[in-house]
Amino acid sequence: MRSIWLRRSILLSVSLLILGGAYARADTLDDIKKRGTLIVGGKADYKPFGFREPDGKVVGFAVELAEDLAKTMGVKPEIVPTTAANQIQFLEQGKTDVIIAAMNDTPERRKVIYIVEPGYYASGANVMALKRANIRKWEDLKDKKICGVQGAFYNKTVQEQYGADLVAFKTTAETYTALKGGNCIGFVYDDGNLAMRLQEAEWQDYEMVLPSILEQPVVMAVRLGEERMHKLLTEQVIAWHKSGRIAELEKKWFGRSTEFVRSMQQKYKGQ
Repeated sequence: MRSIWLRRSILLSVSLLILGGAYARADTLDDIKKRGTLIVGGKADYKPFGFREPDGKVVGFAVELAEDLAKTMGVKPEIVPTTAANQIQFLEQGKTDVIIAAMNDTPERRKVIYIVEPGYYASGANVMALKRANIRKWEDLKDKKICGVQGAFYNKTVQEQYGADLVAFKTTAETYTALKGGNCIGFVYDDGNLAMRLQEAEWQDYEMVLPSILEQPVVMAVRLGEERMHKLLTEQVIAWHKSGRIAELEKKWFGRSTEFVRSMQQKYKGQ
């Protein structure tokens, strides 16, 4: 009996230590202020959310939001470049304090990280097509060669629902090169990235006129259990929508105004 009691006591003590450590790690606001730096997992290769200028400086839509957040907290921002494959891992390991990239809200991600609502943006799939192709509705893609990136969740819809002849490439860069080379008449991809490209002179023969489909919120996230940080970010995102800050940055970086941002601004403006 004594040995059973001893084992149970040890297991209980270990469990309490683990839980105590988790909660100790979960509240990082004091650590951020003591450090004087907000470490943000962001993009450095994905226009217009975050990308490097010729001098190496990382700029972009999400970068400015990170800078605004750090200013509100009275600290300096530090952008740690991440990818879709490692951004959650970096957050869980404590290498970053928050994700402010181009991350969509999904049920799978909600199981491992604390999603901040509302979303600060929303993105969907669209097509940047040659103007002479005269693509005016999604059904016009039927039997047309359309470039895409391997693994994109909307590829299946474009093929099965709209009958496009999808030609998929491994990377975004390869896909743009293929589009330029005439391998296809359009590129189905994230509408924000396409909107950014259309501002560049080399894509003046292309257009994006279709309504975006499969739109998903773009969100920030913190580690599970970080209640104080989550509350601060929630309030900040609402304040950005209410003040029109996100609408301002959207026009600056995307060169357009989306229904999502307009509706969010209207929703919170009267509160």
